[in-house]
Amino acid sequence: MALGAAVLLGSLLTGISKLLTVEFVKFIAFRALIYTGMTLILPVILYNVWSLILSETLAYVTAHVGDSGLEGSMIQLVGIAAWCAGLLRIPDAVSFLLSCALCRFVISMVRGV
Repeated sequence: MALGAAVLLGSLLTGISKLLTVEFVKFIAFRALIYTGMTLILPVILYNVWSLILSETLAYVTAHVGDSGLEGSMIQLVGIAAWCAGLLRIPDAVSFLLSCALCRFVISMVRGV
């Protein structure tokens, strides 16, 4: 009788440990997939979107500046935009916001939430 209970308990514990191991491996694989997406794929997508917006904006502005008779070398819109962004301290603000977002992401990864 005791031997049957020991065998039953052993098989039950083996099944539970296998289930927990599979769930743990799935959890780790999901975390690795999210981490890879955030560090490799998302920055490439954001860079491509930013490049598309910038190129379309510059093409639009160049088309309208071309109608006014001014040459492209007379107007440097990128320099003006950077100067305005520097006055408004936009790079500092974006850097701070991205640092906060990254800290929140890392804390949630450590907590496991």
